Amino acid sequence: MNVVSWTIMVAGYARNGMRRQALSVFDEMRRLRVELDQVALVAALSACSELGNLKLGGWIHSYVVEKIRARNQQSSITLNNAIIHMYASCGSIDEAYEVFKKMPRRSTASWTTVIIGLNGILKLQIQFVAGDKSHKHTLSIHEMLRKVIVQAESGGDRPDASDEALCAAA
Repeated sequence: MNVVSWTIMVAGYARNGMRRQALSVFDEMRRLRVELDQVALVAALSACSELGNLKLGGWIHSYVVEKIRARNQQSSITLNNAIIHMYASCGSIDEAYEVFKKMPRRSTASWTTVIIGLNGILKLQIQFVAGDKSHKHTLSIHEMLRKVIVQAESGGDRPDASDEALCAAA
């Protein structure tokens, strides 16, 4: 089998809610040293996000940094968005925000992914500290949201109206 066949299997399982099977096939790809393409990585990251598998998701992020960028290739916006989503879904918002900050180009999905991730963590944090919106962790997440909006406004790379509404709700 070639990389396309393997990738179709990983993506198919992931899209049909069979996340464990998707990661099992992905692990087999790695074991057999099949060259991992960005489509397979996005599919595996999707499964990691849904399962909360930060360990494998972090490995994929490291692989992207080491292998894809070492070949002088840029990781796609979609791949970066999948990394951000995985980190945010696993509660690692600092890592998600760092990936977002380093993206050379962003799409509306990039903005939406980081804002929803920050907003979700913020709501959990407020619940955790019994509604104390002035708690230091709550304030740091608010600061990240503020920086995202300032960055959008200063760079001409703006979120859309629904992203701004999400920020206002935070």
